[in-house]
Amino acid sequence: MEVILQTIISIPNLVSSLGGVCALAILASPIMYNGDYKKPIRAVFVLGCCTFFTWYLLYSCDEAKTGDWKLPTVIGIITNLSFIMGLYIGIFIHNFVKKGKRISCLKK
Repeated sequence: MEVILQTIISIPNLVSSLGGVCALAILASPIMYNGDYKKPIRAVFVLGCCTFFTWYLLYSCDEAKTGDWKLPTVIGIITNLSFIMGLYIGIFIHNFVKKGKRISCLKK
């Protein structure tokens, strides 16, 4: 496990790619959910986006093409968690804007 974590940390563009995945999820989540979580087509869209970003990161990462299944699995899990975290952050921001509330540290 330690070798896998060292390999993941040494991948040059992984952190910036995960940040991009999270940012795109933040932008897409108000459009997809908008307070309504019951439509199954949106869940399929979310799973499709997660799969796309996982495949993209795994394809573009030369270190993941070692033939071992552990490294691509961990990178896939991290990518999907980054996308899901971005969705929740986007919904959180959308709820504050929709309800007209402000975050306490940003009040004048």
